[in-house]
Amino acid sequence: MSNLYYAAYYKRQIIRLLKEHPDFTAVMNQGQFSDCTPPDGIPSAEQTFAAVDVCIDAVRQNTCVDYSLYVYLYTNRNLATLDGQSSPSAEAIREMGYCADETANRIDVLCDIVDRILNGTDKLPGIGKTEPAPEEYVTNFCPADCYYGKRLKYKISNCNEEGDGYGT
Repeated sequence: MSNLYYAAYYKRQIIRLLKEHPDFTAVMNQGQFSDCTPPDGIPSAEQTFAAVDVCIDAVRQNTCVDYSLYVYLYTNRNLATLDGQSSPSAEAIREMGYCADETANRIDVLCDIVDRILNGTDKLPGIGKTEPAPEEYVTNFCPADCYYGKRLKYKISNCNEEGDGYGT
């Protein structure tokens, strides 16, 4: 298979993990997933979005060995605060084990969930150890004035052939 095949495969693996994680899907609240960098501009609906992209950083002997994994999480500012009236509520967020008092920030919670799934794992089939990028690990990402979000950046080095498929 080609290096670009594997880059696309890694994106699909990460998206699958996120879609299958019950806490992630609950906090996304029927949001949209994408396998490419989000477009600039205003999305047509008040929703929460998750996008995953992979860049190839190093190739040795015609084999990819280093990747950058980007996870974009953003939401309409009207949906950013999780409180007693939101779905899920701040209380539900606390019960899931994430940081919340009377309120919580949807994007911060999603970032925490992604990090718990990906950070340090070496159990993803075909994907080497995933670690936070040494620079620009978490940056703000706001595709439009009415949206708020963050971009997480991870480094993936080498490949493995084993894993439990869940990253935990």
